Amino acid sequence: MTALLAALAAVAVVVGARAMAQPGVEIGRVGASLGVLGNGRLLHPAGAMVALGNFPTGGALTPDGRFYWTVSTGRGHNDIRIVATKPGGGVIQVLPLPGASGGIVMDPVRRLAYVSGVADSDPGHADQQLLSAPGRGGDVLHVFSYTVAGTATFVGLIPVPPSPDAKPPQSFPPGLMAKKMAWPDRLAVSRDGSRLLVALNLSDAAAVVDAQSRRVIHYVDTGSYPYGAAILADGHTGLVSNESPGTVSVIDMNAGRKLEDIQVGGHLSHPEAIAVDPKAARAYVAIANSDEVAVIDTAHMVVQRTLSVGRIEGLGTAPVALTVTPDGRELLVAEEGADAIAVFGLPGSGIAGPQLSTAARAVLDHEATVAAAQRIAGASANDPGARGRRATLSRTAHASDVVEARSTSVPDEFPLLGSIPTAAYPMDVGVTAPGAVPCAAPAVRKRRPARHRRHPRRYRKRALNPDAHDASARRARHARPSARRAHAKRRPAAVAMCSKLVWIAAKGIGTGPNPHGPNPFQTTDANTNSFQYLPLITFGRAGILNMPSPAQIAAMTPVADAQIRPSNPQAPPADTPLRPGGPIKHVFYFVKENRTYDQVMGDDPRGDGDPSLTLFGRNITPNQHALAQRFPLLDHVYANSEASIDGHFWASAAKVSDYVNKNWHPNYGGRGRPYDFGVYSVTWPGNGFLFDQAQRQGISYFNYGEAIAGTVPFSLAGIAAGAPVFDKDASSADTQETLTKFNNSDLGFPVGCYPNDASIGTDAVADVLHKGLIETYDSTPPLGASVPSESRFDCFKARFTAQLATGTVPSFNYLTLPSDHTVGLSAGGRSPRAMVAENDYGLGQFVDLISHSSIWNSSAIFVIEDDSQDGSDHVDAHRMPAYVISPYAKPGAVVHTRYDMLSVIRSMELIVGMKPLGLFDYLATPMYDAFQGTPANNAPYSVLAPTFPLNDRNPSGTAGAAFSARFNFQQPDQISQRDFDKLMWWSVHGVGSKPPPPGPNAVPGG
Repeated sequence: MTALLAALAAVAVVVGARAMAQPGVEIGRVGASLGVLGNGRLLHPAGAMVALGNFPTGGALTPDGRFYWTVSTGRGHNDIRIVATKPGGGVIQVLPLPGASGGIVMDPVRRLAYVSGVADSDPGHADQQLLSAPGRGGDVLHVFSYTVAGTATFVGLIPVPPSPDAKPPQSFPPGLMAKKMAWPDRLAVSRDGSRLLVALNLSDAAAVVDAQSRRVIHYVDTGSYPYGAAILADGHTGLVSNESPGTVSVIDMNAGRKLEDIQVGGHLSHPEAIAVDPKAARAYVAIANSDEVAVIDTAHMVVQRTLSVGRIEGLGTAPVALTVTPDGRELLVAEEGADAIAVFGLPGSGIAGPQLSTAARAVLDHEATVAAAQRIAGASANDPGARGRRATLSRTAHASDVVEARSTSVPDEFPLLGSIPTAAYPMDVGVTAPGAVPCAAPAVRKRRPARHRRHPRRYRKRALNPDAHDASARRARHARPSARRAHAKRRPAAVAMCSKLVWIAAKGIGTGPNPHGPNPFQTTDANTNSFQYLPLITFGRAGILNMPSPAQIAAMTPVADAQIRPSNPQAPPADTPLRPGGPIKHVFYFVKENRTYDQVMGDDPRGDGDPSLTLFGRNITPNQHALAQRFPLLDHVYANSEASIDGHFWASAAKVSDYVNKNWHPNYGGRGRPYDFGVYSVTWPGNGFLFDQAQRQGISYFNYGEAIAGTVPFSLAGIAAGAPVFDKDASSADTQETLTKFNNSDLGFPVGCYPNDASIGTDAVADVLHKGLIETYDSTPPLGASVPSESRFDCFKARFTAQLATGTVPSFNYLTLPSDHTVGLSAGGRSPRAMVAENDYGLGQFVDLISHSSIWNSSAIFVIEDDSQDGSDHVDAHRMPAYVISPYAKPGAVVHTRYDMLSVIRSMELIVGMKPLGLFDYLATPMYDAFQGTPANNAPYSVLAPTFPLNDRNPSGTAGAAFSARFNFQQPDQISQRDFDKLMWWSVHGVGSKPPPPGPNAVPGG
């Protein structure tokens, strides 16, 4: 923690110095030192925080509550970090793992822990492999014992291979994944410690394990993509949640058979964690894609009630984990999309919840009846209007200061008591038994400052840290004899014991700047180092606090509710063109690849840039620099993503499902997780993609190249596979929606001319079909280009010209321009500078064509990166170059306002009249500061010719070529970022030269 504070102080000095040199730039800055995320959320996490490992998604308390085991499951090193929950406690031990899914459970009888294990990284990620570690092949449970002092020792492995009738998992391109996999995920243990129940996420089965013999005794078929597991008090009835069908399978663990499936949510609703009530015949299921918790009556195995954790703004709070307090009085629900924990009172707890009117109760009961009917009928989705009404009731009707108690009112059996703010992306929550852990550390009584000197922020922090003012803690601090008893023997102060609440947030408190990272050629530059590739520096946090009372939870709720909104909201100016029915009728949305702001625009002296980090400056990207001069320079736009998989979801859906967030990390880390993202329906967000919303509203659109948005029909995929291919989870409606989107798309070969986003440098589909090497360009192919070759601009130009002639240019046009990703120093491939220059020239050609057309005066062009992972930035790891180009864009303005990808999406939605897809884009800050009310900036733009040769080739036989040959450039991001940054720097400064930081970097936190 001392190192962290020192680093934050150093960053503050750097930031402060630059702010003085660049007046106004600080208004758009974000980062861990400021407590502001790239999406604008200002975090006020409750409790004392402890730094954790890379993207932790699992956790479990020891039965005595004294230690909290956390499981890091990110792209980098996976491990267990054991945290002491006592005041002042921290990480007491780190246990490296080859690979982990996040599943962990503690034996209630013996000092044993069981942790779900997946495979170690492949040789392409050799620097993070654990060559001597047990369980490297995956599909195992790691067993650890621990002492009373909390330290652990590895005991052994329990193999949990795929079930005998398992099929290879779905993957894309189809047919590449022939290996069967189990992928053990969440797991449960019986109260006597004799049985384990393990959800096998890629086997569509659960394993029943005998803990004594450490072997699987039964496999039981479940639904598709089983995830959560629980065992009832009888010790032989198990529950397993199934993500795709929205069911919970009831299992007889003694007989090894499934008794029934309970429909707890809709199709593709993703039920995840399950918690069993210790005091009542109930179980609770978090349903991530519908913002709900299903309450199961375990005596009759029916859904008793559905609780909403939604917001009226839209879908997106995404409950993923939950727990019941040991006394059975409260249910706590971790909401990854809200950065908060919702707390419900439970029936029979004696907690006085707010009074609901008879009318409100009737609405809730009606909604529960409708939801039950939908589940029974296997409804494909919840009615958005119904979800909104439930959210309205849960967030307003349950607020005691809103609903008046009336003679006709009745108490709510499951009152929503409020919310507790956490750090970013909470993944686990737990509560210790009362009296398990000391309430607070001994404190030296200080003189109380005069009331007029107290800072108001002090009082706000009190509400977030009950430890600081808990009544029992105060009594403990002052539990000493009176000073008047001069001859009395001094006794040690009594230590009050409390129930503790713990949580894990996978993305912690953000990343931040690091302009002076380590040299990639130094031995200290390992994946354990904070100064690394963005997915590797996504460090989590644990929070520990006294379990708050209902009154304290109520005090925290306004803070938690405010935390979901950007800290820089803006009201629309009266003359803004960002409005439905306004002067802008056509939107062109370009998605490029992987660059940071400093890497491209750091040499523009008007902005918040660092030219020492610029690799592709004005000499390589003359059009982007000219466009930023003519139109606004936006120097604080942040990616919401860490890499390309989640980046394309953020860009095309304004949301990433928990399924995708948990699984792209092991896919990138070479741990064997199949690539199914955006193609198979299990990966889709709850409300789909921008194209789906346009289709629902009748807004005209066309998609050029985006294949990770449910746009690839399996009839086409079968061509690549050479055999019929199916999505096991897609309904007929899903299949039809995909086909409709495909018919409004051009994804390139073999049925179109616009290469899809995976075709970087060469056509990926042609490569798979062995049709020969076809080079792809964003621009018109230059003289000397290989034949055949493909041009994204030439393809667009032909279609756009025809649309102009018929007056059918769509309102919303989505275009991918991925050449700036580059292919490194691959022998014979175009050099990185050539590909970035060609991407820049292509963008200039697009703007030239549109601005010289008849629709220019009613058009707006938005340009973003899908992520910012491939470069350094002195402000924040997520900062990217972005452009707004329109007659209505402010000429030559320098806009320091904080924006993000969601700001771009919300601005486009406002223009074309598209309803927000959910919570994130609804609340996003539109780009009002970049626009003006008149089309005064309407002169056409003429493309600038490239000054760097676009066919510059990487030589063969060089160290760079040999190094590049080790990697796969046919898909985005299939190379470690440190290695890719090394190639980028060598391409500009020569092999052997020393680069600056290997990628966007963070304040040390690990």
